[in-house]
Amino acid sequence: MKKIKLLIVCCFITQFAFAQSAPAFDVEVIGEAQNHVVLIPGFSCSGEVWNSTVDGLKETHTCHVLTMAGFAGTPTSGTPDWTSWRTEIANYILKLEIKNTSIIGHSLGGMMALDIASAYPEIVKEIVVVDALPCLSALNNPGFEKQQSLNCTAAIDRMTNQSSEQFEMMQRSMVAYMSSNSEHHDQIVGWALDSDRATLGKIFCQLSNVDLRDQLENVKCPALVLLEAPFAPLEPKIAKQYEKLEKAQLVFAPKGLHFIMYDAPEWYGKELTDFLKK
Repeated sequence: MKKIKLLIVCCFITQFAFAQSAPAFDVEVIGEAQNHVVLIPGFSCSGEVWNSTVDGLKETHTCHVLTMAGFAGTPTSGTPDWTSWRTEIANYILKLEIKNTSIIGHSLGGMMALDIASAYPEIVKEIVVVDALPCLSALNNPGFEKQQSLNCTAAIDRMTNQSSEQFEMMQRSMVAYMSSNSEHHDQIVGWALDSDRATLGKIFCQLSNVDLRDQLENVKCPALVLLEAPFAPLEPKIAKQYEKLEKAQLVFAPKGLHFIMYDAPEWYGKELTDFLKK
């Protein structure tokens, strides 16, 4: 097994004229198979969230496991930005000349997978979206309209003005609604506590303004969408959001919450491997 710790260096950024002055993500490359898969974790999470997924794929895929800048102790990128992150991940794939790449994304990472597949359809073989929606804000607000000019100052202030105790209390109160597997609660909270809070505020604000529903018609690859069990009663609303994703397969977990890979691991693993084998 080949395991390389790889940091996307500044010369890479300069070559592609990226807007940011520092890397948008850290990446660990595991395996050396011909098939490649890029794994993007969710909000505030480390790439370690994919450990069990990688264990199941590393013999058949080279796994490129990302952790976004500012998340889970990864150095900040200075000016976090959703669109720049999307561009840098796509350019990473292009630079390494990885053809027919699969992308797996959880939560924020799932939305990013959809965004990349719609903006760069020629470089994506297939995507797996783990508990994410094209437009998160529209789930509770059917009339949601994306803002063209977005000011995230208030969101950043709300995140950074909390004391350490207040921030940790908030994270611990939320985690019970994110994963039914309490063994992983401390890990999930720890990643948030190790994250740069200004980055969290900026990206959360931008994430709330992402609307990919119309862009999905540009996605040409097959897509597996794995959704948490509590979303099942909302299937009509969720299917409506995905209606322009021509090759989408929506599947609801039999149990568990947002961290499906922790809460329904056997089901998740089988759905994932069966899809990638096809």
